[in-house]
Amino acid sequence: MQVFGLSADRFDVLEEAEPNHFWFVARRRLLVGMLRRHLPQKESLLLDLGCGPGHNLPSWRAFAHQVIGVDQHSKAKQKTPAPSQDFAPQIIEGDVTHLPFEAKTADVVLLLDVLEHVGDKAALSEAFRVLKA
Repeated sequence: MQVFGLSADRFDVLEEAEPNHFWFVARRRLLVGMLRRHLPQKESLLLDLGCGPGHNLPSWRAFAHQVIGVDQHSKAKQKTPAPSQDFAPQIIEGDVTHLPFEAKTADVVLLLDVLEHVGDKAALSEAFRVLKA
């Protein structure tokens, strides 16, 4: 089954590699640094669209009180990271080109390694629609 150009077996490879592979670790470190510079205070809601297995979600907790990952791959929801005592990440199954959120609900929207897998205009339009302006 293909979802967003990522087959189930490729999703499994991503799920295994993302926590410790040098590429993902370095990218996560860079993104955390960028978010620190541009988000001086903790926001209410951060959406990570196309979050895959959700390994980045715990890193985003420093930047929002609520962190929700959205991914169309049904395996993503099954892999939601375990909550810690002060943080419960959430992954919902959904299409980033038709988000299940009201307009202007998210303070931060991330689309990391997503646009090459979907209709970029539709995904960006939806990200803009749910982003508080």
